[in-house]
Amino acid sequence: AASQQQTPLDYWIGHLVYRFSTSDRAVRLPAALFGIGSVLLVMLIVRRFSAWGTVAVTGTMMALLPFNLYYSQQARPYAIAVFFLLAVVAALVAVHEGSRLRWWTLPLLLLVTTCFLLSRTLSPLVVVTVLFVLLVARFGIGVVRYGFTQAKGEVRAGWAAGTIALSVLI
Repeated sequence: AASQQQTPLDYWIGHLVYRFSTSDRAVRLPAALFGIGSVLLVMLIVRRFSAWGTVAVTGTMMALLPFNLYYSQQARPYAIAVFFLLAVVAALVAVHEGSRLRWWTLPLLLLVTTCFLLSRTLSPLVVVTVLFVLLVARFGIGVVRYGFTQAKGEVRAGWAAGTIALSVLI
C-alpha cells in the first residue's frame, strides 16, 4: 500500500479518525459507515423506479453482497469509492426527476462528483468522463431533435454535464 498512489479523501478521513482514536476498530469504522451508506443509497435509487418490495430485496442483496461486506471491513478506501459512485448516480437521478430542476440538485451533483474523484486514483475519472460524454450526447441529440426551448430533460443533461466538468476542474 505504501508504494501505491492514494487519493486525498482517504487521508482526510483517516486523519479525522486518527484524531479521535488509533484503534483498529476506529480505523475500520469509516469503511463500515460508507458500506452501510451504500446500501441506503442503492435503496434510495431503486425506490424512485420500483415498489417497496423491490427496494427491500435490493437493499438486502446489497447488504449481503460479498464485495460490499469485504470492502466495508477493510481500512482501505474501496467502500468510499463505491459510496460516492452510488451518490453520483442518486444525484443524477435527482437532477432528471420531476418537472422542474430543484436548486439543490446541481450543487449536490458537484459535491458528490468531486468526492468521487477524490476517492480513488483512475477509475472515478474514467466513470466521470463516460458520464460526461453520455450527458453531452443526450443534450446534443435532444437539442437537435426538439430545439433548445423544447428539450427540457436534455437541457438538464447539459447542466449536469457542465456540473460534472466543473467538478473535474476543482
